[in-house]
Amino acid sequence: MPEWRAPVFVEGPVDRTVLEELRAAGLPSAALDFPKRGVALTGKDQAMRDLAAVVAARLHAIVLIDFDSHADAEALSKWVGAQLKLELKKISSATACEVAVSGEVIVVTASEARRGVIIPVGSSVALAGYTPDSRAMDDHLLGLALIENVYATLREDGRPLVEYAHAMKKLGEVLSLLDTNGIPVRNSKRACLLLRALAGFHSSQPTFAERLLKGAHSVDNTLLGKHFAPLLERLRAAEALLRPTA
Repeated sequence: MPEWRAPVFVEGPVDRTVLEELRAAGLPSAALDFPKRGVALTGKDQAMRDLAAVVAARLHAIVLIDFDSHADAEALSKWVGAQLKLELKKISSATACEVAVSGEVIVVTASEARRGVIIPVGSSVALAGYTPDSRAMDDHLLGLALIENVYATLREDGRPLVEYAHAMKKLGEVLSLLDTNGIPVRNSKRACLLLRALAGFHSSQPTFAERLLKGAHSVDNTLLGKHFAPLLERLRAAEALLRPTA
């Protein structure tokens, strides 16, 4: 009998990089197939199209979707249900599906079987002057970058890294200034961009993610497991929901 496996769909390259680095640290299950390098990742709409194709084919998959502005999994599940039905209609599938929250994840049932599990992604970040109105994978990156020992690992290509205390001070000042001028930073991706600029880290966000996770693991090999505990627990729950019991 073939070994059971589950594909994992994500929104973009940052999500893929995070999963790759968590896998390198030995954390997620080996039964989960993450997106390969070279596969275009173009957002949550594409992820939902991929899931619709899986549901129509009576297969199964796990999908990581940012909370964005949705307050909780229940609110996100309503968007997932509407989007999935729309995508099934586009591919002329008559497959009926049900979408419901189960614990911390969202389960898609069709053809009398669980076909998909959506994992909501995002966390809260404590940072003076930062008042987000959405949640996403970048929250985890921002949280890691605010840890002094992890921040120190961001040095690249011999370029000097702005000293931690100074970078944090300037980040707070910039966030406050933008807020005062009516252009508050409301998401972690923008906050990360500011921090990268202040720190002198010039590479892309996926490279930033890779460097952060590698750095965190080198500083403390238990840190990633703690920092990403909610995401890892949801991945385990998704696998348990989809894996055959017999």
